[in-house]
Amino acid sequence: MCVKYCPNRSCRSFVLHQQAAEFLDRAKTCNDCGVPLVAKDMLETDETKAAVRSFYEEQHRAIATNSVPKDRASSARVNLTTGLALLGLSALLLVASYAAAQSTGGGQYWIAIGPAVYGFTRLVRGAYPENH
Repeated sequence: MCVKYCPNRSCRSFVLHQQAAEFLDRAKTCNDCGVPLVAKDMLETDETKAAVRSFYEEQHRAIATNSVPKDRASSARVNLTTGLALLGLSALLLVASYAAAQSTGGGQYWIAIGPAVYGFTRLVRGAYPENH
C-alpha cells in the first residue's frame, strides 16, 4: 500500500501539524485544500510546486469570473431540492397534526424541528454553493 501526501504548504493540515497530511493510496485529493496528492518523493520537486501554484491560479480565476464548477452546481441543486422537501415535510406534519388536534377539541401536535433545521441548512448550502 502506497501512501500519498498533500504537497500544499498552505494547507490547513500542514499549518496545524507542521507536516504534510498523509492519505491512503486510493485518495486523489486533499480533504482540506483539494490539491491533488503526490508520492513522498515528489513532495519537494519543482514540478509539484508548479502544479500547486497552477491549482490555486485556476481556483482564483474561477472565483474572479464567478463560475461555479458543474459538479458544485449539481450539488447545489440537490441541496436546494432536499432542503425544500424537508422543510415542506416538516410544515405538512405540523399542519396535519395541528388539524387533527383541533378536530378533537384540543390535544397534542408535532413540530418536527430536526428535519426543519436540517432542511434549512441544506437550503442555505444550495443557495450559496461557493461557501461550501
